[in-house]
Amino acid sequence: MNIKWIVTTNYDEVLEAILGEKGYTIDPNQPLTAPSEMIPIYHVHGNRKNYPRLIVTHEDYVPLFKPGNYRESKLFTMMAEAPVLILGYSLSDLNLLSALEQSKQIFKEVDNFPVVLTNFVSDKKDLGYQQEQFDGGKYDQIDINSISDFLKSLDLLIEGKVKKRESLMNQKNMVYEPFREIVEKVENLALNSDSCDDYISFSCNNYFELNKNLESTIWNEIKSDFSRFDKLKELGRPEAEQIVIFNKSLVIIMQYYIGCSHEYNQFQAYSNLLKFILYIIDVFEVDWFTPRGMEQLTESFSYCLRYTGEGYGESWNAKVIWDKEGAKFYKNHRKLWDEMYLRAQIDRNVFLVNNFNRIINKDRDITESLG
Repeated sequence: MNIKWIVTTNYDEVLEAILGEKGYTIDPNQPLTAPSEMIPIYHVHGNRKNYPRLIVTHEDYVPLFKPGNYRESKLFTMMAEAPVLILGYSLSDLNLLSALEQSKQIFKEVDNFPVVLTNFVSDKKDLGYQQEQFDGGKYDQIDINSISDFLKSLDLLIEGKVKKRESLMNQKNMVYEPFREIVEKVENLALNSDSCDDYISFSCNNYFELNKNLESTIWNEIKSDFSRFDKLKELGRPEAEQIVIFNKSLVIIMQYYIGCSHEYNQFQAYSNLLKFILYIIDVFEVDWFTPRGMEQLTESFSYCLRYTGEGYGESWNAKVIWDKEGAKFYKNHRKLWDEMYLRAQIDRNVFLVNNFNRIINKDRDITESLG
């Protein structure tokens, strides 16, 4: 069991004895920090080795947990950052209840970590479970008749969850590995290039070298068939490193198509770029993109639309795609639309802002005519 913190009202050091060298004692008047390899044990009421500092009366307790006090703030922050298991304690303690309530106010719009309260019932065979509410949140109350048996069962449950998590991580690593290989190869090519500063400019200015140097990877597959990206989505939101790999892969593909479009009569490159961008927009939510990835997505989108139309030197096919899909983008992916719209305004990209405004005004006119 991976324990981040232990908070206790006991004066003794039984927990330290159980944990051995991993336990790290913290008194009320000490900073609530501990070495990374140890488990901090915060004695809220003090430690028996420091009798003058023991918290015994109500008058002793109040100054430690005044609103805005360091210890109070730290306590509810700890409860907000990890699952909470309460053993041998009840929510009749107003300070504990207050800390729990405040911890649930920090992340109102997302799922909070669970709070589990154990209720010791030594004379019952049929153990109950129920969900209780408190101001700002909820907790699970579980009847137990043996702390030892409960912790063993909990440990087995956590072990199963950890194995499941490890299995998912292995799957993710396998699926992301081909993308990582492409990114590393392109970055190395850029590093050894005399004409390009980074992988972005290299992918555009030397797009023809990508086909030659990435033959042993899935390059030819992912630039024409996007099903590999579907597999990424199926595995859920990526880890931090994988988010970077995902975004760099997108940028390489977009820059490749931009490079292709520079060649004479390569109007199909605009269509391919627009199809790819609209596919990415349709499949992935806004939290998949890094700030740099969003910037590149917006700029590539703007570049593509500049050469989309029915005039000389413009891609007619890309115009057909945009006329059909533009309104869908606005209606179905508003968070991503708003993010790109904001990005365009910040960059003073008047062309893209005007393009977006035309879609918005057209949708507004249709809505008003129907209303």
